[in-house]
Amino acid sequence: DEIARLMEKSDSPVIIKPQTGSGSELVFLCRNIEEGRRAFGEAQSRLQVHPNVRMYAPETASSRDQDARLALVAEEFIEGVEFSADMYVDAGGGEIIRLARKIPAENQSRVTTLGYILPAELPPGMKREELREQFLAAAGALGLVRSLCMVDFIIRNDKAYILELTPRIGGDCLPFLIEKSCGLDMLGLALDFSEGKAPQIPA
Repeated sequence: DEIARLMEKSDSPVIIKPQTGSGSELVFLCRNIEEGRRAFGEAQSRLQVHPNVRMYAPETASSRDQDARLALVAEEFIEGVEFSADMYVDAGGGEIIRLARKIPAENQSRVTTLGYILPAELPPGMKREELREQFLAAAGALGLVRSLCMVDFIIRNDKAYILELTPRIGGDCLPFLIEKSCGLDMLGLALDFSEGKAPQIPA
């Protein structure tokens, strides 16, 4: 019922996904309420039998609404080009380490990334420095003081909409692509950063 009200209010498709833990595994694009109902049912049933239940921390939930295996997130779908970034935050400052453009799967209800373009160019109307400031503000809102971060975002009309900011480096094939494209070992950088060393970012 809440998904139906959101679709009616926003007059656009919605994304349905778990609150935590699944990455892009259980993210659904729903163009009408019937697709929304099917996605809701599939996500809930698959979450309850997911083998890695620690990702969803059911033992910390004080009510059904807080149980991450049962409660889902629905948000307005924003049409645009999706990107991913790694950055570091350190005492209010920080830098973007890399930008990658996502290559999405076509004609699927599940939102799946097939590959990446790396390094990625921003649209001509966007400035990297403004994007950096937006990411730092988002990290600050989450209380991150010193952290490596992965940011997923969509660009529409030269404006970035942050989908996720999480305190870890980008996963999937990204560390390997980054090393191939510029020689930067992201796993080594993460270890150095955890020891208090400043990141050395190649051009």
